[in-house]
Amino acid sequence: MTSQFPRDPAVSIEIVSELNRVGRELREAYMQSRRDELLSAFESYLQSRQSISNPKFNVVLFGFQEAWRRNDFDVIVRVGDKLPREWLLRWREPQAFYAMALARVGRDMLRLA
Repeated sequence: MTSQFPRDPAVSIEIVSELNRVGRELREAYMQSRRDELLSAFESYLQSRQSISNPKFNVVLFGFQEAWRRNDFDVIVRVGDKLPREWLLRWREPQAFYAMALARVGRDMLRLA
């Protein structure tokens, strides 16, 4: 049985480096498309005029993280106000973002009590 790989180590290193580069580019492209999907879904939560009956954890968490990074606490509060109380109490991370954002905008945290 003969090997499909070149015997020259320099060529092998070059091939492996190229595979790593392509893998990194694919991963980055996937992450960007996923980020766009999550932001779009979060934007629909933000624009909704009614409560969000079945929120997706990844969408809420990603949106809260992005809003926190931009110091846009009002966005977190506006979406958090639309989430079911039971859902917020179940998931610690979004609950923490919501509670901290409520404090930053000067609102009481009675809803989470």
